[in-house]
Amino acid sequence: MRLRWTVTLLAAAMIMVVLAFCQSRDNSFAVLSMDYGERINWLGFSPDGRFLACCSEQRVAVWEWEKKRIVANIRPRGEVLQAVWINDKLLAAVALSSCFLVEDIGGSNKVSEISQIPARADMWYYSCVAFSAKKNNLAVGRSDGLIEVWDLDKHQRQHVLEEHKTFVRDLLYLPDGAYLISVGAESVSPPVPLDKLPESRDGEIILWDTGKYQVCDRIAKKYEKYYRVAYLDDSKTLFVSAYKRIDQEGEIKVNGVLIGRETKIREWPCVAMLEVKPPKLTLKDGHIILPHEPFKWVSTARGYGIALAPDGRHLLRSIGQEESGAEDGLLGEILGKYVSTGIVVLDTTDWTEIKRLRMPGYLVDQIAIHPNGKYVAVGLESSVWRSRIKLFKLTDWIEK
Repeated sequence: MRLRWTVTLLAAAMIMVVLAFCQSRDNSFAVLSMDYGERINWLGFSPDGRFLACCSEQRVAVWEWEKKRIVANIRPRGEVLQAVWINDKLLAAVALSSCFLVEDIGGSNKVSEISQIPARADMWYYSCVAFSAKKNNLAVGRSDGLIEVWDLDKHQRQHVLEEHKTFVRDLLYLPDGAYLISVGAESVSPPVPLDKLPESRDGEIILWDTGKYQVCDRIAKKYEKYYRVAYLDDSKTLFVSAYKRIDQEGEIKVNGVLIGRETKIREWPCVAMLEVKPPKLTLKDGHIILPHEPFKWVSTARGYGIALAPDGRHLLRSIGQEESGAEDGLLGEILGKYVSTGIVVLDTTDWTEIKRLRMPGYLVDQIAIHPNGKYVAVGLESSVWRSRIKLFKLTDWIEK
């Protein structure tokens, strides 16, 4: 027994050395360090490309990224889940317990609260946010399925939208401000046994007319979870990072002897494509795009980042934790959790896979592309090293 643990620890140490070596050879040109184990929930460049903002479980951090200098470090009450740039120096963000603005970024970094969850409301929290410059409206999603619409001029809540039955994952105003897209997905936390799962396992996407904030159309797919969205205005195409649930039959063996069979729930990472022609929302044929090997089965909901290049020709999709097939225990945990995450780069003209990047040693989740389309920011989480944001040149990835 002692010998087995010694071998396992030595193997783990060797893996760590290899991972550390790989990290130094990934062609990133800048690294922004964060705290140990800090979970990265959202990344976004400012409209002028000068600043890079990051929402994490601890704070909203804003860097003047070319100088690697942090210019704002806001720590509200509760985890910060998402933000949206309103202009070059104004940011709106949602924490678990509040929605707030950060004004004059790089200067006074003034924080003003828009809405706060009542002290007794411990059954829901804010989850996502979107901004319309045309209407000067802020849409705020909640974990109980509601969406609040705020007038930023008056700091007043105008509407409460009640169509989603489950967790609102993401929101997006179309460029003309006439329509809002909301993404809902079932959320079960903490994990529960299969026989205790809720009857509704549907992911849902809703198109809203923002004139009176009424539903135009909706799409619900059983056994698919929808997360983050990206929109290509020229072709009226909506891309949604998703996981498709598949029930897989497997064998139960003890000492090599078959003693029974079991059904495992697997989740396959994919991208759903939708055609947006208000008032209709339509899933395109062949909308599920599956990354090739070695990204096979994904055993966690983390890894749902999606980013579309400004010219619309390239789509980036992060891939979360993959089952490694290793034995249980410390070695299996390291192999499964830290080796098999990364990013798939797809050419949207023919949906071929241009590149697959492994990010060893980290869990890859959030991605952001610079407004000029030349740079990519990738959030890398770790419980072993410091979490960090790495910056890459997109041209290094898309050259065939």
